[in-house]
Amino acid sequence: MQGLSIFALCLGLIAVASYSEIKQIKAERQKERAIALNFVQYRRAVNIYALATPGFSGKINYSDLNLAKSWKAIHPWSNLVSGGNCYVFGPASIAEILAAKELLNHSYTIGVKENGVLVTDHGSGTALPNAIPNGNLVSVIKL
Repeated sequence: MQGLSIFALCLGLIAVASYSEIKQIKAERQKERAIALNFVQYRRAVNIYALATPGFSGKINYSDLNLAKSWKAIHPWSNLVSGGNCYVFGPASIAEILAAKELLNHSYTIGVKENGVLVTDHGSGTALPNAIPNGNLVSVIKL
């Protein structure tokens, strides 16, 4: 009987510890998704500006983008319009990159810069400018 009580107590402690761990994981995933959403919002604003401004080349300033006044970059997102392409990029953790890919339905246009090229869930091959650091989350669209 005493063994059964100890067993039940241990199960209870495991359940409490598991609940706490699940709660922490859920909070981390919400943070990763918020960062991914922040990137996607910035990406959308950059792409709209680049598509609406034919012939533009260079970096688009935050102040030129149609973002909500309350919007703030969570990471230092950046962009580059060059050679008929619009690049949106910035540092992100692997989990944040995965969250961004999920938000964009694993698009061919989003991935990570590795060894100078865009690596997506569908392969690699699109050469990226040197201005984009390796390991960055990257989105590319053709203008």
